Amino acid sequence: MTMWVIGLVLLAFGGGVWLGASRWRRLATEGSRDAVGLRLLHELAEGDYEHVAAELEAICEAEPHEPAVFLALAAIDRHRGRLSRAKALHRVVLASSELEHDERVAGLVGLGRDLLTEGNVPAAAGALNRANSLAPSSPATLESLARALDRAGAWEPSATAWERLERHVSGRRARAARVGRGRALAGQALDALRLGETEKARKLAARGLELAPDSGFAWLVEARAAASAHDALVAWQRAWELAGVGAGTIVAEGMQWARENDRVAALVARLRGSLRGTAHPASVVALASELYDHDSEAAVSAWQRVADHSSEAQLALLRTAVAGLDLPGVEPALLEPGPSAFVCLACAATVDEFAFRCSHCGRWDSLCDARAPRRRTRQRLDDLPAAD
Repeated sequence: MTMWVIGLVLLAFGGGVWLGASRWRRLATEGSRDAVGLRLLHELAEGDYEHVAAELEAICEAEPHEPAVFLALAAIDRHRGRLSRAKALHRVVLASSELEHDERVAGLVGLGRDLLTEGNVPAAAGALNRANSLAPSSPATLESLARALDRAGAWEPSATAWERLERHVSGRRARAARVGRGRALAGQALDALRLGETEKARKLAARGLELAPDSGFAWLVEARAAASAHDALVAWQRAWELAGVGAGTIVAEGMQWARENDRVAALVARLRGSLRGTAHPASVVALASELYDHDSEAAVSAWQRVADHSSEAQLALLRTAVAGLDLPGVEPALLEPGPSAFVCLACAATVDEFAFRCSHCGRWDSLCDARAPRRRTRQRLDDLPAAD
């Protein structure tokens, strides 16, 4: 009997030791995971994406049943431009039959963003719609879906998605959602104008301006849909002031409208006002070029003001300086401005025609002038003889 009691005591003691050791190992493992996660967060904050990706790859090999690690690695790959592997990782995660609900939603949102970055808008919208059906209140899902619908030109469902997102977020994200909805309403107004529904277009454009008062796209649509000449003049001025490098395109369209509606003098007065108040070189060049035929001295003064920062201003001054000179061997075409070229600051794509949204990545207000300034030309302008 005594031996049985001693045996039971030893068995209980051994079991306790084994359970304690197992718990200690589990806590140690969890502690090391927390330490690794914290270290990776610090490296990510420092911008060391390559090392973070290498660490995540090692964790994926050691623990292939951790979908969160695969999703994190896919997000890093998308940021690094490795879209093929990011899509493959998201599809590997989504192929699992043991995914939690939140992990499946995250996988679909990630895949949708991969496809959207790649430019496959219909497939991206499909993946994001599936994610939205699983998590209709997810801010990440709603934002990605709204951007995909924007890219597809589906303005009405896009406005709905932005409105739903605005209800579920606050602060800066809510303001961004409001601006997105304003642009979507302006897009609807543009579609209504094309269909000849002028009154509907005016209401949509006005509502879009209320939500996105600093959007050049919304002001451009308002200018096209305005009921009165005064409202149109105000809208044209705000549109070209917000266009930046695309001011020339907006000014040219505005001047065409002014000629058709006998409002050239009023628009020129607004050109002078904008020219006095702007310091953006591309805007100054565009406004001064349109103003030159009406007030050459003001235009030349404006070009001189930005010549150190704009090759187009330098070329405009050069053309003005040699306009009355007989220069043998100089072809007139050499003094003509070259074709416009723009570069997207988000995706580095080259765009020939200005638009408020990049046609490659869908980013709004991201285009800059692709032509670098040539300061040496500015230094030689004073050496030219004066025109008669």
